[in-house]
Amino acid sequence: MNHRLLIVLTLLISTSSPALAQRPLRWKLAAGDQLQVNVTQQTTSSVIIAGKPVKTTLELTLETLWSVDSANEKQYKITQTVKRLAVKMQSGGSPPIAYDSAAKNQPVGTAKEVATAVKPLLEEGSALIVTMDTRGEVLSAEPNAKLADLWKATTSKAIGGPGGIASSQELLKRSMVLLPEKPVAAADAGKAMWSKEREVEIAIGRVTQSTDFIYAGEVEEAGQKLDKIDFTSKLAIVPGGAKSLKLTLKEQAQTGHALFSAERGCVLSAEQTQKLVTEAPYRETVITVTVESSVKTVVSPVKK
Repeated sequence: MNHRLLIVLTLLISTSSPALAQRPLRWKLAAGDQLQVNVTQQTTSSVIIAGKPVKTTLELTLETLWSVDSANEKQYKITQTVKRLAVKMQSGGSPPIAYDSAAKNQPVGTAKEVATAVKPLLEEGSALIVTMDTRGEVLSAEPNAKLADLWKATTSKAIGGPGGIASSQELLKRSMVLLPEKPVAAADAGKAMWSKEREVEIAIGRVTQSTDFIYAGEVEEAGQKLDKIDFTSKLAIVPGGAKSLKLTLKEQAQTGHALFSAERGCVLSAEQTQKLVTEAPYRETVITVTVESSVKTVVSPVKK
């Protein structure tokens, strides 16, 4: 091999390798695809009034099926149906509340109220129509005609807990993770960063959520090569958005990560933890509320 040819080949290899290594991370869904998307959430809240704490724990399990109705190079339209919803709640010394839509026995007491609230979501033919782009951002989540009618006909539309319109849509509008806009390579681990800001309604009122993402590189899990994305979020109360005019956001932290399969073209799992501390004056005292939660989402493609 002459020196000139060797130089040309060396230049070709050195200039083309990074480009070949870089790849875009995008959801790749087709009409007719189905995904099992399960969410588990654990929340502990502590309210301190005049030095006396009241603790509440909540466990939520949500099992849903995504059916892809249409797909193009920009976005997907997905019918999301709720297959199972379970709630366990304990507040102070009150009797615990437990509800599971998969249970055969009829709910009693307060669990019966929860069953009434979530019933529209579980009715056959009820669904949320979700539009998501290829980076995983949920653009909209609206009830289909049947679910909209059921929500109008029941009191669940006024319930802020599981099954209410606001809580259900907010839970389903939460993107698992926003994928990077630009292609990434192994060398970009810890360097490639992007961000997203949105307004969201939570228990304390309307807030701005700013999320920073960072590509954490390739990892191997259960024999699969996956791309890991880490993220952290910050909250700021929107002017006039707090439900209490004198409410103060004292502490907030939210971190998490997601694992994306380039081979399957979907996120396989996402986890996040959050801590929120607020204070608000009440008569001669100050009410301090601390909320700590963890959310895990697992996605399993349904085999045809």
